Amino acid sequence: MVLAILVSLVFASGCQSIHPFAQRTKERIGAAREWANGGLEAFRNGRLQQAKGLFTRATEQRPDDFRARANLARTLHQSNETSEAITQMQQAVEQSGNDPGIMVELGEMYLATGQLGPANRQAQAALREHNRLASAWHLKGKVSRAKGDLDQALAELQKAAGLAPNLLPLQMDIADTYRMTGEPLKALVSLENLLAKHPADSQPEAAVTGKADLLLELKHYPSAIAMLQRASQQQNVTEPIMLRLGQAQLLAGQFSQARSTIARTKTMFPNTTNVAGPISDDLQRLSKAIDDRSNSDGQLVIR
Repeated sequence: MVLAILVSLVFASGCQSIHPFAQRTKERIGAAREWANGGLEAFRNGRLQQAKGLFTRATEQRPDDFRARANLARTLHQSNETSEAITQMQQAVEQSGNDPGIMVELGEMYLATGQLGPANRQAQAALREHNRLASAWHLKGKVSRAKGDLDQALAELQKAAGLAPNLLPLQMDIADTYRMTGEPLKALVSLENLLAKHPADSQPEAAVTGKADLLLELKHYPSAIAMLQRASQQQNVTEPIMLRLGQAQLLAGQFSQARSTIARTKTMFPNTTNVAGPISDDLQRLSKAIDDRSNSDGQLVIR
């Protein structure tokens, strides 16, 4: 009886000491989660400094939260703090137990800084974890292309496309790689297949401008003009579409139409065309080319 009472007293005393610790741990986890969620919202709205601060606080509160650490790395990368971004993503990979998706992201950061060996090793490690991961094959393809092995790059990019056929950046990389191999027609077919999957009023701009560039490179000016004119009538038309339309009209010798396109672009986008910057610079170069009536090599590069 006495022993039972003593055990009860010890147990009760232990619970009283454990409860505050458990409560503090719960509060710490809750605070970290709140900061991480706030960081996500700030990141999605482009408030990178605020996101960086919130993710930093979250990782300080919960150092083992690899998701918050990966988000901190992404924020640092977007803020051009590349070295620290890589360091944080390396830790996220370790803490996640080698999550293949995070390994690919780390590899992309290495690739962005020209570190092809580490980038390739991350892709290979990710594929060992998940050999049907499209993003890992995509990364391998980009590394091979950066090394100049275009045939290998195409094989790896096509492997990725077989796993994720509707991924726009991947399809654009395939088209660009075909272009680099001196096969613009194959690049054109690749982009046409991609565009065929989208309604005319919601086609990806990158694919539209990519196809326009290829048509201009092949000197198929009427086809480029017709496509860009259709795109220019869409509600979501952008400055690059209008600039390429003017470029195509110039190259086709349609000088008055090109001038009209320039005037229309300035009316539609006064905030970017009337201030110093890449768009206004391209418009000025296009206007000068029209005035000079000269384009001897058939090339006028619009970004």
